[in-house]
Amino acid sequence: MLDNTTLPTDHYSVFKAATKFSFIYRDDLRLKSHDFNRRAGFDERYLAEIRKTNVSAFFYDPVDFRNTLKEGKLKVHKNNFRNKQGEMVGIPQGLPISATLANLYLLSFDKIMLDEVVVKRQGFYRRYSDDIIIVCSEEHKKAIMELVDNTLEDIELNVSPGKNEEYFFSNKDVRGVSKLTSQLWQNGRFFDNRPLTYLGFEFYGNKTLIKSANLSKFYRRMILAVKSRTKRAYASAYGNQTINTALFNRRLYRLYTNIDLDKKSITRNFKSLVPNQFGDYVYRVQKNEGEFRSNYFKYGERASEIMGTNSIVKQTRRHRTIFKQAVQKYAKIYSQRYKF
Repeated sequence: MLDNTTLPTDHYSVFKAATKFSFIYRDDLRLKSHDFNRRAGFDERYLAEIRKTNVSAFFYDPVDFRNTLKEGKLKVHKNNFRNKQGEMVGIPQGLPISATLANLYLLSFDKIMLDEVVVKRQGFYRRYSDDIIIVCSEEHKKAIMELVDNTLEDIELNVSPGKNEEYFFSNKDVRGVSKLTSQLWQNGRFFDNRPLTYLGFEFYGNKTLIKSANLSKFYRRMILAVKSRTKRAYASAYGNQTINTALFNRRLYRLYTNIDLDKKSITRNFKSLVPNQFGDYVYRVQKNEGEFRSNYFKYGERASEIMGTNSIVKQTRRHRTIFKQAVQKYAKIYSQRYKF
């Protein structure tokens, strides 16, 4: 007979790993002694050596990390987060179980929103994990806000301070054309042209864009990568006076443009066992060309197609200009530094 009072052994092992977890604080990585009250700087020389292996991390590999723990150079903390009743709570951020638990816990909330908002008041309700959006007419706003607060209180949940936002959409005359526009209601006043932000996108009423903060973050990372690789390229060629500066710059541009920020497909090499002419199985390298899905601009292109707008494509069309400007800037800096 199946015992419904306990979890299977393998499931319980996963449960224990998710709830009785250990962690280290990022600031503790600054320490090089057992004095955990001292806050020293990072060992930049050590981190630079790691970056030479094309790895951006605090340790060379898992073995290096485990040895650091064994030597007592890092303090390991146990999960000791508790609720008001003294019960241990919390799981590590980023586990797949987080979304599952959110869906289970908010199932009753979803049903109430479906009945009261969608069916009864002809509104719109969506929830992605713990990110909730509700669209309704102004006449139902107060009742729905009270309903949400009361329902969350019943299941012992509260909206994080500053996370709850109100937006009003209305048709306005913009240069003789009627356009749907967005206004943020905050601190008793309206703020014009403030987009509704949800799941990485900004909705202005008449257009939808990728969240500007996300796009800026991507460009910062791209420029940082250009800076790092340009520095390494010039440093490696330093001292070799046979290299023509103009030729080196062309090779540098060719290196970066080969990355092709607009790439639509990618070729992958893989090994497989195939029979040769003697009937023996040998490994042979084969090429497989497939759709390139991990490109940020491909993501923007798909988003534009799904939303039926070209505003996102227009938003990201300057990426090549920004890329080339970064290459020119750092090529000039490091050519002077290394006397090219």
